[in-house]
Amino acid sequence: PNATDKKLALALQSKWKEVLGLDVQIEQLDQKTHMQKLHAKDYHIAITSWISQFDDPVNILDRYRLKETQKNYAGWENPRYQALLELAAIETDSQKRLALLAEAEEIFGSELPALPLFHWASPVLASPRLQNIASTPCGGILFEKFVIER
Repeated sequence: PNATDKKLALALQSKWKEVLGLDVQIEQLDQKTHMQKLHAKDYHIAITSWISQFDDPVNILDRYRLKETQKNYAGWENPRYQALLELAAIETDSQKRLALLAEAEEIFGSELPALPLFHWASPVLASPRLQNIASTPCGGILFEKFVIER
């Protein structure tokens, strides 16, 4: 596991003990074994992470459309959620589409098959001489777009 996951697991273990009185054992696994357990749904609670490949809510929401989806580690599905994603997939009005996805997010948030604990941030320092600072929707820096004023 990476250092962030280890710190997160220890912090959760401590808080669950302090607040809920729960004794939770942490099992550190190599990546291959961890992924095997996730796919087999052989766990009670697991830490995992992912990054959106494109800037649209459906990138994460679609992972939970069907319980058989490879990365739907929780094996969760909800018929209303599925219907909303299907409607959003064919909706041509962008505002209506986003409203459908927001409703799907509400269902996801009320049932919590996965719980987002934090989001990565990418702080940036830039000189006033640097113009056209650009990045991808996922945070990749596009150095080729930068212009340095003299």
